[in-house]
Amino acid sequence: YEVAGVQPVGSACFIQARPIGAGMAGYRDTLVLGAGLSASWADITRPRAMEEHYDCSGALKIHVRMTGRSAVTDGREVPHAIDGLSCSALLQPRGARKIEVFGAGARERSVTVSCTREYLVDELGLQAARYGGALGRYLDDDPAAFALFRAGLTAAMQQAAQCFFEPLDDRH
Repeated sequence: YEVAGVQPVGSACFIQARPIGAGMAGYRDTLVLGAGLSASWADITRPRAMEEHYDCSGALKIHVRMTGRSAVTDGREVPHAIDGLSCSALLQPRGARKIEVFGAGARERSVTVSCTREYLVDELGLQAARYGGALGRYLDDDPAAFALFRAGLTAAMQQAAQCFFEPLDDRH
């Protein structure tokens, strides 16, 4: 991706990014809301099957996939499918890598909220002792491994995600 524009919005920052590569179309825009919290939304069409590699920042990413299909892995685990009309949360240890695999002609339309461990602990007051498993370890600053959680996508969640693409007149 290449940055197409950066615009301060109060204490936040709006970043426009565009995919680079032959036949790639669409956008991935991000609103950085402060230290440790951002929301991004993407509408991207990939003309051929491809893998995208990302270095993980240690963030928890809550991902609402409106359309499109892909699979994510850290390169060691079996790829986990991400389907349209789904919600998932991905814990990514700092320094790990994420590989996302897309099929030819895949159109991804998604919204991702990304927050750091520090944001969850310091700003939201989440305590590791209240959670078990991968989330408890993550909050305790010991994310042992890449972990993917799945949740149902309610109509309200779908409507909220859609607002990133088609804002309502009454923004409140």
